[in-house]
Amino acid sequence: MLVRKMPGASYAVAVAVGAIEVVVSVIVAFLYSSHVANAGTFDFVSRHVVSAPLGLAYDVALDGSAC
Repeated sequence: MLVRKMPGASYAVAVAVGAIEVVVSVIVAFLYSSHVANAGTFDFVSRHVVSAPLGLAYDVALDGSAC
């Protein structure tokens, strides 16, 4: 949808987005604290309030259960 007028551009966008995802995954893998797996806490916690009066928030965190 972003590049529908340019032939071959969708492939370039897909490769660029995939490369960015790999880089972010490698950064998270190296920065992940292994103590989190046994501590029952979360790492890389992010909270985004959508609507404070309604109490709506979007929370994302990484735990050690899958590692």
